[in-house]
Amino acid sequence: MGLFSYTEWKDLKDDGIISEWIQNPNDGLENREIKKTILYLHGGGYYLRSKESHRDITGSLAKKANARVLAINYRLARQNQLPAALQNALAAYSYPLNPPKDAGFESLNPKNIVITGDSAGGDLSLALGLAIRDSSLPSYAAKIKEQNLGPKIWHDSFDRPEGRLQLYAPNEGLAIPYVSPISSEPTKYKGPSYNASKFEKSPFQTPANTLEIYENMPRVFQFMEHASTEKSYERMAKFIDRVTNSLNESLPPSSYNYINVKGEISPVL
Repeated sequence: MGLFSYTEWKDLKDDGIISEWIQNPNDGLENREIKKTILYLHGGGYYLRSKESHRDITGSLAKKANARVLAINYRLARQNQLPAALQNALAAYSYPLNPPKDAGFESLNPKNIVITGDSAGGDLSLALGLAIRDSSLPSYAAKIKEQNLGPKIWHDSFDRPEGRLQLYAPNEGLAIPYVSPISSEPTKYKGPSYNASKFEKSPFQTPANTLEIYENMPRVFQFMEHASTEKSYERMAKFIDRVTNSLNESLPPSSYNYINVKGEISPVL
């Protein structure tokens, strides 16, 4: 995608989590009132991929949204199972809020931070939202209400004597909201969210819930060179601008749209 010519990668000091900043050269973020920052959590089923494998995506986000992206290598299964990835994600979120003296920047306003991810990273993003709420950390979005985090779902298919369904968590742990955020009473999840996919309306009824369904596109199509990929980045950048610029303003209503291969947008009925 040609991103290597205009995007910089800067490794952070090895203080525990392998991570990097992705930014546009001379972006002047330190001098901006709103310091748009994206925490990116890569996909790969919790056992594959890395920050390096997703540089096309993180570089595009940095460029299109004119933001800095913090990408991490969270610990992977099977060697590192639940809650390893979530612990790393929570530590990464805390880093820009309380940076060390030699970080090169001052503490960021959490309202300037957008959490994003693909596939397993998308699941981890939602789980991180729950963990931020339950840890009483400053929220990147609206206040998230208290609720019981006990398991809410179970299915007979989880009881499989022949083996596990997921390397990240044992079968009996799949109903825990930090593994399956959909089980956490999604109507009470209050973080603004954006979802570009081919699925139905999200049950997470948030203040700025944006679902956009792209015609004939596969999972994580943002890796592809395609007109829909460019449209997706354009729409994500607008969403990021909208939620980071609304510190003292009410967010617009939720929207559910269908985008065809020509880039034409129509509401989902």
